[in-house]
Amino acid sequence: MGVPDLLVLLITRRGRSGLRAGLTQVHRLATSLRPNTRLAIGLVGLLVPASNGLALPSVLAVRPTTGAGPGQTFTFTFHDDVDVGNFAVLNGLFQKNYLDGRQACYFAYTPVPGNPSQKGLLYLVQDSGSGLYGPIDLSASETQSVSNGQCTIYNSYSDVELRDDYLDAQNVDHFRQIELSLYVSFKPAFAGDLLVYLGSQGSDGNAAWQPSGVWRVPGATGPVFGVSESVATTTQTVTVGNITPSNLTNIWDLINTSLNGENACYVAFNPVTGQAYLMDNAGDGAWLPTPVTVANGSTQGSGSVSNSQCTLYGSGSSYQQTSSQATLTLQFGWLGGFATSPTVAYVGAAISGVGTGWFSENVLGEPVPPVTVNFPQLSGPVRVEANLGPFSVDLYGFGTPNCMSSPACQTDRSQRWVPACDYSLSVRQCYINALSGYGLQQVSGVRFQFALCGGASSTALAHCENGTGATWSSNSQWTQNLSAFFSDIYAAGIQNITPTPSLAGFGGDAGVLTQTLFDNCINADTTITFWPASPFGIGADPNDQFSLNNPADTPHNGAYNCSPATPNFVGWDNILAVYEYVLQAAQANHLTVEEFDMTNETALDRFTVEGRVIVDNTNPWTDPSTGIPYSYTPVLNLVQALMAQYGFAQNGASGATVSTFVSEARAASADCKSYYEDSARLFGISSLVGALHGDVFGAQQITFDPSHGVLQCGALPPPDAVMLPAPPGFAALPNVLDQHDGAFVVGAGPYQSQGTVATEAQTTFTDVKTFMSSFCVGGPRNPTGPNPLAFCNALYMLGETDLYTPFNPLRYRVNCTEGPLATPAGTVQGYNASTLWGRRLPNGAAGTVWRPWLDPISVSGPTTVLCFTFPENLSQWYTPIP
Repeated sequence: MGVPDLLVLLITRRGRSGLRAGLTQVHRLATSLRPNTRLAIGLVGLLVPASNGLALPSVLAVRPTTGAGPGQTFTFTFHDDVDVGNFAVLNGLFQKNYLDGRQACYFAYTPVPGNPSQKGLLYLVQDSGSGLYGPIDLSASETQSVSNGQCTIYNSYSDVELRDDYLDAQNVDHFRQIELSLYVSFKPAFAGDLLVYLGSQGSDGNAAWQPSGVWRVPGATGPVFGVSESVATTTQTVTVGNITPSNLTNIWDLINTSLNGENACYVAFNPVTGQAYLMDNAGDGAWLPTPVTVANGSTQGSGSVSNSQCTLYGSGSSYQQTSSQATLTLQFGWLGGFATSPTVAYVGAAISGVGTGWFSENVLGEPVPPVTVNFPQLSGPVRVEANLGPFSVDLYGFGTPNCMSSPACQTDRSQRWVPACDYSLSVRQCYINALSGYGLQQVSGVRFQFALCGGASSTALAHCENGTGATWSSNSQWTQNLSAFFSDIYAAGIQNITPTPSLAGFGGDAGVLTQTLFDNCINADTTITFWPASPFGIGADPNDQFSLNNPADTPHNGAYNCSPATPNFVGWDNILAVYEYVLQAAQANHLTVEEFDMTNETALDRFTVEGRVIVDNTNPWTDPSTGIPYSYTPVLNLVQALMAQYGFAQNGASGATVSTFVSEARAASADCKSYYEDSARLFGISSLVGALHGDVFGAQQITFDPSHGVLQCGALPPPDAVMLPAPPGFAALPNVLDQHDGAFVVGAGPYQSQGTVATEAQTTFTDVKTFMSSFCVGGPRNPTGPNPLAFCNALYMLGETDLYTPFNPLRYRVNCTEGPLATPAGTVQGYNASTLWGRRLPNGAAGTVWRPWLDPISVSGPTTVLCFTFPENLSQWYTPIP
């Protein structure tokens, strides 16, 4: 089938000749700006790259990278390899589609010579592009502003911060990053989608203009476009809203450094045929003859087509539509320069045969300097475990081939149950091979997550759609598969396991219910999604940005008490029966359950409703030994009792707990105390201890000190904090302290240095040691109850941390999980320098466990490099030390 005539007509009309107009606009910008060199603020040099081809100064990013609103505080980050004191001018330009200084919001900031940490002067380019308004003094105490026809910029809310410090050979301190924060208010006449360009000029070179973000100023009429990109999967999602999808004729997605069809990754999609076409390199309206088929409903995506910039895959691409929006997801593989430098996504559409014009919607990739990583080895006594992520219990067998769809699975890893494993093996054999590899690396334990109602192919309970009518059987395929998995773990020489139930599935759970109902927390109706195995709901109201996709009633400390109960709950009897079988099967297969992580990454400070996993105040329980009824279920107590029943408790304490995560700061060494008198970096674990000891928990909800960033500092608890009801004897403290952390500095972006990360990690790990010591004899705490020294002698579990997996480092310079590239190495470096280093348990064993995230079922795309191999070579980064 050939290209539809309408497609040819519309695209040709916007093809090579029309798109080259973008180049003309760039030349106009250069012409209009060159005369302004006499103003000595460097507006011209921004267009000239450094002569050596790799500029010492560069632009890093704008934060937020994308968003919408009539005004916003933006943070612009610039980098100089030597010292930010070399900068003479920092520039930013908001404009529609083209790099044009006329009728733009175009500013020039001049740092204070010799003192770049102080606030300097800001100019705004006039509408003609040939003069300047201002300056305003960002350091002035009185409010000052500067305006042109497109925007107004205020000195209020402005800030200048220096980052990424280092000592040179003469022991002189330097900073390589400067962050400029400005509040920009846009004029109504400037409504639409704006590209954000950044550039700079300085004594050691110029940074050429780079597209760095997109911002939408509300007020424009017609279709609303959006583009998002997944770094890990190299997919791009285009949305076209405020339309009638049945009238949609075409969607166009053009990716290039400017609005130019030549040497672009330029795609046209026809919703009627479900086919997507790729433009040739010339950009002259000649579409490559073989389209790809995009998945839609029962139609599977297939085919691939390439030019010199990209490969477009049908597999991984999809199209969906609702009553007012169309969503097109395209799976790409980047080639040539597109794999190593930033580009812009321009989109357009034809509605009833009429084109909308082009809209700049997102910047893909970022111009970033190299990130140097020198990976040190862990030192001191330490054990290493493997965090396997979601585990598909239903599929675990020699009879299940590692292939969802043949023959596609032979070349397309996304069509394999375990993408990191060969398609010719069974799922069980894939895991046996990996477990053997981890055993040979002296990995002492594995953690796995499992769903209860079908998510990620794990169905412990049948008929979850019936709520309390769900059924459990100890003689099901699920139980047989889990026991086989445990047997294979033991055969690989691995002793310890950490089962982690996922009460909200991973998607795919049967019986999920979305309801609009009255919510006592907000005294109004709201929409909540209830998962049948979770005692609380997940926010589903798009107008509630706090709770959306988070535990319901997130901004309310009282959510533990007032958030609606789960109407389709399967009941704790069913769930505890599953837990008991897990422990029984572990015992039968000679494994040790050193930790039972009842909920992954609990945050009792922000999501108090998660306290229902510890004591569920929405479901009653009767003590079978006394017959006494209670209005709540003491879940943690009951799991601790099961741990003891199967021999997984010592001295009245067990590893039944919930994992938490570390709160990061805005500066690597920033720290303060929470109302628990611990470091605010440890607010999560402090909240857990407080809850278990009958103390209050809840977010501080104060105005944060900017130097501490997101740390919740304060001597007094919030007035609306909540408490757990006292179960029959408070639950004992666990003998495992499980925190998830890959150190980074909040707001410093993904390209922070290893030294910055190491300082952050050292501060946090030292705080952990101080916290644990507070439970020891002579410590400031006076613990009571069973095993009061549990946390003093607890095993410290770094239960989830990043692995060094650089993903397309030339383009993104981040790990495959999209964390800073330097995080793994910096975290190890900081741990080795902290007071937590060298810690041992009373029996002489290593007191710390590192458990990096190794998810083997993730895939980056049909032909791209996997995030994780299976098994990973952990010993190159994390070698156990007895």
